[in-house]
Amino acid sequence: MIIDLSPSMQERVAEWELGYLTASIDCEGSICIESEKSGTHLHALVCISNTKLTFLEFLQKGFGGKIIVKSNRDQFKTQAYELRWFGYSAKPVLQLIVNDLVIKKEQAKLYLQFPLHKVRSEYTTEETLLRKEIFLKMKTLNKRNFVKITVEEIK
Repeated sequence: MIIDLSPSMQERVAEWELGYLTASIDCEGSICIESEKSGTHLHALVCISNTKLTFLEFLQKGFGGKIIVKSNRDQFKTQAYELRWFGYSAKPVLQLIVNDLVIKKEQAKLYLQFPLHKVRSEYTTEETLLRKEIFLKMKTLNKRNFVKITVEEIK
């Protein structure tokens, strides 16, 4: 599925900016679909965590999203921030970088297939089943396992 990118996003981002975004999501980011405890509501989310607020503000200027301050449970640790794209708003961002991702390419492909509406509305039965199927695949992909990547995979 190809997402219509806004002309302003296409025009204002340089190749090197896409590189920063791609590396940040691959290394310090997360592409996930979360479930509420009841399991009935699924939420799609892409985020990048970093301790440098200015870096996240730089990415936000080019690609949108919302910056939040992460709770700091240890007073001796550096404050962390997170740049987040929720639901449908993440699709244009992922569409720009999906082919260049190395570690999280499969998660990005699944996210792009995940049925999301621009406006809150009910999902059809088929969409609901597909959402659950993709949620389970994403959950398996995002398990904390050691991932070995070869040099050939990066090329």
